[in-house]
Amino acid sequence: MNKEIELLEIDRRFEPLRLKDKRREAALLQSIINEGIHDGLGCVCIPDERPILIDGFKRIRCASKIGLSIVPVYSLGKHELEAILYFLRLNTSNNLSILEQAALVDQLAVVHGMSLKDIAAKINKSKAWVSIRLYLLEKMSATVREAVFSGKFPIRSYMYSLRPFTRVNGQKSKEVDDFVTALSGKDVSGRDIHLLAGSFFNGDAQIKAQICTGQLDWTLKKLKEAVITDDQMEQKSKWNDFLKMVARDFHNVNKYLNKLTVEMEDKRLQEDNFFNHINDICQTILRIQPIFIESLRRFCDRSRKT
Repeated sequence: MNKEIELLEIDRRFEPLRLKDKRREAALLQSIINEGIHDGLGCVCIPDERPILIDGFKRIRCASKIGLSIVPVYSLGKHELEAILYFLRLNTSNNLSILEQAALVDQLAVVHGMSLKDIAAKINKSKAWVSIRLYLLEKMSATVREAVFSGKFPIRSYMYSLRPFTRVNGQKSKEVDDFVTALSGKDVSGRDIHLLAGSFFNGDAQIKAQICTGQLDWTLKKLKEAVITDDQMEQKSKWNDFLKMVARDFHNVNKYLNKLTVEMEDKRLQEDNFFNHINDICQTILRIQPIFIESLRRFCDRSRKT
């Protein structure tokens, strides 16, 4: 049940755990101006203490912008741990992005000392589901995390463009921080970020220096002028057709693993006929996964030896 409370009384300590999105927030602001706030803000409601906000950060920022002093709230629980677990159970498949899920799971593990097994049991998810999310944040520095969660660096670019380079090439944390800092808040398109990342993390010292000094327009112009098509690359390659085919397959597996990891969490995936169609494919992938992983390990061992 909603109750009304003064906006300034609400504790917003968990705001850094939720992603900011300027476009969605602008649309929400207009809706609140026209109709007010209908859905209460989800809080930890500890008796005789300030309510701690868990769900509703876009709404509270919008309310603050237009001068609303009173907002509706409802209780997610009387204890922080209880409220986070309840909120995750409600939102693991709909409202939260994979990184927001990761941030809340990390809070359970680091702050509340819960084990991977206990978290999985409490939110009705597999240990693999929890492990993936903990791994996501484990590889993010404080600089990258702040940029992504604040909306200064696009989440899709981080997931699709940045993570594959850092994971495959073992980039140093400072290099990743430098790239994200240079691009943060610049409104560069996802395609252009991908192009810049390719040169930055593949060791082009001149391009890296240009990006770090903020000369993005000049750098993009030069990169786009130098783009080589797949056919041209193959003509220059000394590999035979089989090696080219396998290399393309490796690139595609890496690309689509990252892409699907994000897409599978999208709340727009709700149609029954879609799930019926995809489920058989999912079962096939799960059956072949152990065989694929073992084969991949053997291949990595071979490649290291050569």
